[in-house]
Amino acid sequence: ETSDNIMAVVVHVLVTRTNPDDFFQPYYKILPDDVSNFPIFWTNEELGWLKGSEVVKRIKDRRRMMERDYLEVCRKCPSFRFSSNLHDFLKVRSLVGSRNFGITVNGKKVTSLVPYADMLNHIRPPKTHWTFKNEAQSFVIKSLVKFSLGDEVFDSYGPKSNDDYLLFYGFVVK
Repeated sequence: ETSDNIMAVVVHVLVTRTNPDDFFQPYYKILPDDVSNFPIFWTNEELGWLKGSEVVKRIKDRRRMMERDYLEVCRKCPSFRFSSNLHDFLKVRSLVGSRNFGITVNGKKVTSLVPYADMLNHIRPPKTHWTFKNEAQSFVIKSLVKFSLGDEVFDSYGPKSNDDYLLFYGFVVK
């Protein structure tokens, strides 16, 4: 089941994304349109490439869970289905799931999208550390290594299996 924090962000994005005056409109415009790297959007033929792997069941289970989330939002707010169809929901849910940061703001754990920080690619071991600084009311990323001009800055998505990287982020590590 999806956390209430993530669902709140997903619904907020879906409800505000078409409002040209919304504060987050510039951010929404830079989010990827193509989500075909996420396996919940793959055809049966594409899933067949993973035949024999346990990850196929996990992909199908994840899609069913997200479909249930969509139906639950529609049940609680029937008009939601008129503004957001299942495909849009799955797309935004995948983007939020792969880009969110779990932070603590004034003692409360929240899910947050952080423009630009969410563009950092994954590497292990971590080369950065991020946190929310309450006294400055700011999200802060600090480098753990020395970077030179022109170096790519990476984040770590945590130690995970390739199945998890594929399922949640749409890529695998060599």
